[in-house]
Parts: sequence; structure tokens; C-alpha cells
Amino acid sequence: MTFNERKRVLYGFINYNFLDRVIHLAYIFMSYGVTDKQLKLFNFIKNYISKNIISPSYDEMKTAIGLKSKCGIAARIEQLEKRGWLKKLPGKNRSIQIIKI
Repeated sequence: MTFNERKRVLYGFINYNFLDRVIHLAYIFMSYGVTDKQLKLFNFIKNYISKNIISPSYDEMKTAIGLKSKCGIAARIEQLEKRGWLKKLPGKNRSIQIIKI
């Protein structure tokens, strides 16, 4: 049974516009396992590396995402690394590599 067929069977009586958005977001989260902030950080890093040769600093990432501390950036980078989206070389500054495009 495809995703759309499951959706029709389970939620045939609810407003599709709202439901489609909710199911789509849940499906993306379950498929890829990233939050909005993690995805925003990943896209920022990917765009930064494509424009500049090196990866951004934690301060630049912190400003782009809108966080107040570098600790939040470090945690999100670690989570993305565990999920296989990024790779960071230990002991090196600005050494983030994009794995998942």
C-alpha cells in the first residue's frame, strides 16, 4: 500500500489541506530524522561550503540559525553527524564535510 493510499484509508474524513501538511511533515521527519533547526543548519552549511571553500565557523552558524550559544550548534552538528548527514574531522577547525546531498 502506497503512502497516498494509506492516507486516504486512515484520514478520508478530515480536511486534506491541513492534513496533507501534517502528514507530509511527519513523513519527512520519520524518513530523515531531522528537525527544522537541524535542516536549516544543514542547508546553511551546504550553501556556505558551495560559496566558500571552507565550512563556516560556529559563530557564523549561530548567527544564521538564530541561537544564542555555540553549544546548541555543537549539539545539532553532532546529531547530524550521527544521522549520517555530516562528517567532522576531529581536532580540526572548519572541517565539516557534507555527506548527504
